[in-house]
Amino acid sequence: MPLKILLTGVAGFIANRVASMLLDDGHTVVGLDNMNDAYDIRLKEYRLAALTGRDGFHYLRADIADRAAVRDAWTAGLAYCGGGRRGRPRTTAS
Repeated sequence: MPLKILLTGVAGFIANRVASMLLDDGHTVVGLDNMNDAYDIRLKEYRLAALTGRDGFHYLRADIADRAAVRDAWTAGLAYCGGGRRGRPRTTAS
């Protein structure tokens, strides 16, 4: 039975791959990502472009800290949280 799944951080490495596999299996994916600059934005745009236009994929550019946006996107039966900043903080020291 196909599911509708809310997937945060969908432009990131892991969540993007999860989204692709879920779509391959016939599920609907509501992907949410704020497209922050934690790393090269071009990588995120490339990954998102691979999902855009696929049957069953819907994208919402929003931050997971935005409760209203998450509530609006929460029409799904399941959620997978792949969103979050990378573990190593940036340094500004030279």
